[in-house]
Amino acid sequence: MKIDISHILKAAGEKESVKFDDVIHYEDENVKISSPVKLNASLVNTGKTILLTGTAELSVELTCCRCLKKFNFPVKLDLDEEYSIATRHPHAKKSAEEVELRDEDFVFEIGGDNTIDLFEAIRQNLLSAVPIKPLCKETCQGFVEKEKKAETQVDPRLEKLKKFKHREEK
Repeated sequence: MKIDISHILKAAGEKESVKFDDVIHYEDENVKISSPVKLNASLVNTGKTILLTGTAELSVELTCCRCLKKFNFPVKLDLDEEYSIATRHPHAKKSAEEVELRDEDFVFEIGGDNTIDLFEAIRQNLLSAVPIKPLCKETCQGFVEKEKKAETQVDPRLEKLKKFKHREEK
């Protein structure tokens, strides 16, 4: 999901509104985006960065932590991201040396073709919005019925032991 921002890069204070529906393909072991992403945002050139503010609405497919059924979960993300023209931060080195992170390390970069890619911003916000233990519904009982049924059923191979136990009790 890329947006061309070349026309607002010309001067500080330039603004643009962005609205669209777009499909983003994302899936990991816990989350799969199952609907197009509806984006309603504004872009502002602050002089040093492009500030993106707005909302993104989408649905994700999750697995219930109690019954293990898959279900769709609607998500509304509040986006407030900065995109910088700088390509690399001077303290970023490829070494084992520890580096203290600064505010500018949490700013996304603008691509060389004057576009911003919203994928990573949406992915990061999505992962923080998804519940740790998703439930298909608040009243989900999980495997309760199956467990009760399993308790009452006896393996036919063990039926003789059950009869022997009852005989000993008498």
